[in-house]
Formats: sequence, C-alpha cells, structure tokens
Amino acid sequence: MRQKQLEAITEEQRKMVENSLPIVGFIVKKHFPKKKFPKFISRDDILAAGYLGLVKAAKDYDEMFGVKFITYASHRIRGEILDELRKQDWLTRRSREMHPDFKVISIEPNVYTSNLEGPERKAIIKDLIEKLGNMINELPLLDREILQLHYLDGVPMKELARRRGLSLSWISRRRKQAREKLREGMEELK
Repeated sequence: MRQKQLEAITEEQRKMVENSLPIVGFIVKKHFPKKKFPKFISRDDILAAGYLGLVKAAKDYDEMFGVKFITYASHRIRGEILDELRKQDWLTRRSREMHPDFKVISIEPNVYTSNLEGPERKAIIKDLIEKLGNMINELPLLDREILQLHYLDGVPMKELARRRGLSLSWISRRRKQAREKLREGMEELK
C-alpha cells in the first residue's frame, strides 16, 4: 500500500517528498525520543508511519493553505505517527473511556500506574493481566513466541524473521493478527 501511495503522486509532489525526507527523522527524534519508547515499539514502524504522513502531506498540500509545506507536513507526519502508536497500544480507546481513572503512564510491559490507590488499583491491574494472559495462552504457539520475543524481549521483527527463516512480511502479518485477536478479546471484556 505504501508503494502505491508513492506511485500515485506527481513529479512535483515526489520532489517535495524527497526534499523533505530529513524532517521525518528530526520529528521522530524530537517528539518521540528513543529513551521514552519501550523495546517492543519498532522504530522502523514509527519512521515508516512518518514517511507515509509525508507522502500524504505532499498529496494534500495546497499553497493556498497559507503555510509552508514543511509546516503542514510536520503536522501530518506527527499525526500519522500518533495513529501508528494507537494501533500498537494494547488498550483500546473505548477501554480508556470506560475506565477514566486507569491511566497507563508507562507503556513498558507489565508496568502500570493508576490514579486509584491501594487494593482497588491492585485488583484492576491483576484482573487485566490475568485476562490478557489467558488470551495470550489461547493463541497458537508461533504467535505467542512472536509476541514474547518482539514485545517482551525486544527482538526486532527482521531478526525474528531471520531466526525463523521466514519473510518479514509473514512474521509481521502473524504479529498483527495476534494483536488483533488480543484487542478483540479486550473489547469483549467490557
């Protein structure tokens, strides 16, 4: 799909993208510093989302907006990256709305904080972890291994594919399917 996005732009738009490529790296470094990200979020996914945002900005940009292309593109890049981060978040928006007191401050695996205090907080966290653990155990063995190695051990997707002797796209599809099953399971818990 991303290749199709790039093919569908004009030569002028392609030049705007090529001239603005460094802004994606700058935005990622400035707004999404590496030290604030857990191991299980792939920098490659974040950069890819940023590049996609840049292409979309080039396609939609019009000088009549009254702003420079870089200014416009910066907002689109950040938005696309935030969308990608939301896709990778295990807790759905609806879950967050239904439990407004539950705030995930750190997205490191198994590290949660909440505005709730004492036993109530512990009970919510214990319940969520138990239910998520049960859902993970219901996944096929390969999917469980992919999630374990990528999200908990921080193994990059390329390395997982190499270790398994499989293509990166196949491993990525399996990871995405497993995440979707978990997300659906979390939705059903409400």
